[in-house]
Amino acid sequence: MIMIRQFTALLILFLVGTGFLQLIHAGEIFSRGSKWNYYKGNDHPSGGDLEWTEVDFDESDWLNGKSPFRYGDGSGGTLLSDMPNKYTTVFFRKFFTVANPKDISELDFIIDYDSLATVGHESGTFETFALQDPGSFLVKGKNVISIMGLNVGMNSSDFLMNSELQSFQSDKSNPKVVSIDPPSGEVGSLLE
Repeated sequence: MIMIRQFTALLILFLVGTGFLQLIHAGEIFSRGSKWNYYKGNDHPSGGDLEWTEVDFDESDWLNGKSPFRYGDGSGGTLLSDMPNKYTTVFFRKFFTVANPKDISELDFIIDYDSLATVGHESGTFETFALQDPGSFLVKGKNVISIMGLNVGMNSSDFLMNSELQSFQSDKSNPKVVSIDPPSGEVGSLLE
């Protein structure tokens, strides 16, 4: 048993020493409870196309509020008390800045929602969506995330959207071994 543990420790030290293992650093791009621009109603904010998802889209007539956006569920944030029996759609936009997209190896979009186009998911449980290869869609500087929240129906009893975005960056420098314990030397005995 001791021999297996020593071998495992030496293997890990070897892998770390050769740079085979890299550390990943997580960072928060935006947090739960952050401010978003939003557009509510049954009409489309850009006439039916996806122009509203672009960075340069003019959202000067949109409202601004803090998440969670909700009615019937949750607490705090922005209460959409006029949503029941009036409209089923809320469009959300949030800007964020990226210094160097190539430094980000993965993004995790983490969201708590109720009825955002998915029947059967209830609020209270955050779900994580891993976004691979963010260097292929992020740009240096200003970026925007856009969400179209669809409620199940006009008479739905609730609606909720609260999210965060986490980034993961690979560590560019390899870790260094500063000590080995126990120190190297002759093995006195091997026990199982």
